[in-house]
Amino acid sequence: MFEIIGVIIYGLAIGAWWMLKFSLKALYYTLPIWIVFIGFYFGGAMGNGCFGSLADDYKSEVKKIYTHQITIYWDDLGNDYTTMSVREDLNWCLKPSRYSSGDLYESYTCADTEHLPDKAKKSGWVFKGLYDMPNGIENPGVAIQYVDENGCSLMRVTENIELYACWELAEVA
Repeated sequence: MFEIIGVIIYGLAIGAWWMLKFSLKALYYTLPIWIVFIGFYFGGAMGNGCFGSLADDYKSEVKKIYTHQITIYWDDLGNDYTTMSVREDLNWCLKPSRYSSGDLYESYTCADTEHLPDKAKKSGWVFKGLYDMPNGIENPGVAIQYVDENGCSLMRVTENIELYACWELAEVA
């Protein structure tokens, strides 16, 4: 009986020895791969926690400080209007940004009259720009022009403002 138990224990010991030897051999060849994998996993997690969210929060707070709302009234009655966000540290124009959902109008280049939004086109009338008061084109010394007839900004926006579209009757040829 003791011989059978001894053989079983001896067999288990030999099996454990070979298993340990094989595991160490496998670990020897795969350890660098595991170290790299674990390094990328924990490094990415640490970097996200340390830098990613803090940097994003900082950027969004700075963006919030420098972003202002502009309400553009396209008609004299104030029924047709557009609200958009503009960053004061960027040039902007009336061409929708490709990076936004359509309500953020900012660009480094000026729009031309072909790319003005549909609201800046009215049959029989020529768009003359956006002013800080209604009929601004008739008050050149008092009204401030923020956007020219091409849709390009002329002034930086440093606070939430209301702008009014100015129109001139088109000449009939």
